[in-house]
Amino acid sequence: MKINLDVKSNRPTLIIVGVIVLSFLISLLCFGISYSGKKRTFIFSSVDGGQHIIETRYLRKSSIEDPINTYVKELLLGPESERTMSLFSKNTKLLSCFEKDGVLYVNLSEDMLDLGDNVLPFDEGIKLMIKNIKHNFNGIKTVEIYVDGKGLYDNY
Repeated sequence: MKINLDVKSNRPTLIIVGVIVLSFLISLLCFGISYSGKKRTFIFSSVDGGQHIIETRYLRKSSIEDPINTYVKELLLGPESERTMSLFSKNTKLLSCFEKDGVLYVNLSEDMLDLGDNVLPFDEGIKLMIKNIKHNFNGIKTVEIYVDGKGLYDNY
């Protein structure tokens, strides 16, 4: 078997290989830039005896929205795993959320008060929400939850 070392006759092959390698590198760079984000953990209660189920989700960074807002919205969507319970009803929406001096103020829609199938009792849902937030955001020391702008009596 003879190997042809003549560069002129192998030029089309070298060009094709070069284009393929260059395309791969550009694709890899674009992937790395467009998917900048962070893995976050979500803790939900199991239907079977109060055990916790931990889910890991990849949340993309947004130039518009704060990472805590993104996280709370994702948390309100509920679990992806079967046999787990949601913190609040599926219709619950985040009205506002901001942090000041280590205190996170979360204003949720009135729908959070609705109980349904596979929804935790009110107090347990709040405590688990706060546990999730503090676990993922170390700078948060206290979470104050409001329902349609009205404060809850218990501070968490």
